[in-house]
Amino acid sequence: MGIKEDTFCVEHWVLYTNNEQTTFTWNINHTWLMVVEERCVYCVNSDNSGWTEICWEAWVSSSLFGVSRAVQEFDLARFKSNVTKTMKGFEYILAKLQGEAPSKTLVETAKEAKEKAKETALAATERAKDLASKAASKQQQQRQHFV
Repeated sequence: MGIKEDTFCVEHWVLYTNNEQTTFTWNINHTWLMVVEERCVYCVNSDNSGWTEICWEAWVSSSLFGVSRAVQEFDLARFKSNVTKTMKGFEYILAKLQGEAPSKTLVETAKEAKEKAKETALAATERAKDLASKAASKQQQQRQHFV
């Protein structure tokens, strides 16, 4: 299975007592690299009952020695990019449902998001290289200290 193929598990809870829907999502592959958990809570807005609020949270963890922080930063940046695309999709669909013209097409938004994701990935790669280099240097210094 390639790194671009992701498999996730999704749980969906509906709490009727307080009009909330909650989804939990987590990866079930690549857990040797990182664990990503996401929770979305959908509820009625307290100021306007015609609105829906979304509380989106995510946790990224990695136990790879020397590069776990870089992995976490990279995946968090990727998550933020995906949330941005998802929100643009929500806005597009809502605008269409309400008979309004969306400000940008999904293709335009996707192109912008793709460019931003490339920039983020390059920055994360450089940061990971820097952190790995520092970790290797620190390990080498520790070895020299014990010799």
